[in-house]
Amino acid sequence: MSDELMNEVLIEKAKLIAMIRGYEDEKRRRWDEGIDFIASHGGSDDKILLRIITEPRSKSGVIGVDTIRDMSEDLQDYDKAVLIARRFSSAAEEEMRREGIETVSEKFYAPL
Repeated sequence: MSDELMNEVLIEKAKLIAMIRGYEDEKRRRWDEGIDFIASHGGSDDKILLRIITEPRSKSGVIGVDTIRDMSEDLQDYDKAVLIARRFSSAAEEEMRREGIETVSEKFYAPL
């Protein structure tokens, strides 16, 4: 599958998660490595970040623990986070569990 098509699949996964959970899309923004969907849930004040990484730092395309640690500062502004990418290293997956970040990849979905 081409990178462009895979990126579209990741974006559609984010939209599907938001739709199924009843998240209201408030804002979208592009950044160097991907797209952030900022949402809320129904009438609550909860802010939810659905972050899609379409341009990983590594040439292999695997999201590493450094990316997750760098992201931790961004998460302080949100009540919940979902990180969507093609693949994650095992260290990155462990760090996301510790940080309470939900994971969605090509083959794996790990809800909290």
